[in-house]
Amino acid sequence: MKNLSISLSQDLINGSDEVAKELGVTRTEFIRQAVIHELKNFKIKNIEDKMIKSFQAMKKSKEYLIENEELDNSFGYDLENNDIGEWWKK
Repeated sequence: MKNLSISLSQDLINGSDEVAKELGVTRTEFIRQAVIHELKNFKIKNIEDKMIKSFQAMKKSKEYLIENEELDNSFGYDLENNDIGEWWKK
């Protein structure tokens, strides 16, 4: 591990000390865990934002909407009464 020097307002120092004491850890450990927590949250939020952008792009894509409708309609396809044989029984 490497040492890091940060400046915090007195309110943050007091709040960190109070929570660290309640948790039974040092201020340093509390701040370390807080940074780990925020890094994980940032990564999750970043992934969610990318997924939202992808869904929004799909909603705007005519090709995707057509393909999606074709797929949706194919779920109701009757395998028992079709003209392509009984391939699903093989």
